[in-house]
Amino acid sequence: MTGEIPHSFGKVINLVSLKLGSNNFSGSLCGFSAMEFLRHLDLSGTYVRQYNVFSLYISLTIHTFPRLYLDNKLSGTIPVDFLESVSTRKPINVDLSSNKLSGRVPTDLDRFENLAIYLRDNQFTELPSALCDINNRGWNLRDVELFGCDAIMCPPGTANYHGRQSSEHTRCEKCSSNAKMYGQVSCNGVRLSSAGSNGHLSVGVKLLSLFVVAGVAMIL
Repeated sequence: MTGEIPHSFGKVINLVSLKLGSNNFSGSLCGFSAMEFLRHLDLSGTYVRQYNVFSLYISLTIHTFPRLYLDNKLSGTIPVDFLESVSTRKPINVDLSSNKLSGRVPTDLDRFENLAIYLRDNQFTELPSALCDINNRGWNLRDVELFGCDAIMCPPGTANYHGRQSSEHTRCEKCSSNAKMYGQVSCNGVRLSSAGSNGHLSVGVKLLSLFVVAGVAMIL
């Protein structure tokens, strides 16, 4: 599906789950402000794996798989009336990953007590600390209680595969190429693997080099 998300979606009051991920939507993000009973909203991108003999070998070497990336292209900021009518006490899951959303994450979201919100791989430049304080310790499956703002998005100057910290093993790693944006999943132009470090990439490249050299030697 392409084009802007029809604003009529936001008027379906009794809708509980809306999944529009892995499309090619563009334009601004509507507020879905009339959806009083909404509990799950997915506007994210997704990964579709592709294989051939050569790419499969590289995949096994660097511990990741080549991917065709399908994503929406929603742009602009998250509107201040976003999910305005949704109950603030009941759990709600929102996935806006892999769009082109930018600017400041609105402090209006602070009204939610149990929000799981995924914002990785966008262009956000400001994450208010009020969204990561003790009042929101239940956010992101209680990750905010453990890891603070990093549980929502990795800060500028860092990155990891998830764009946020969700465990002791998925910390936000330093990335000098990312100076301005939160929640980044790439560093120095390379999309990070689920292993969470460039070290695996370096090892994979070295092993591939040895494989190529050995193959050339056999031919000669």
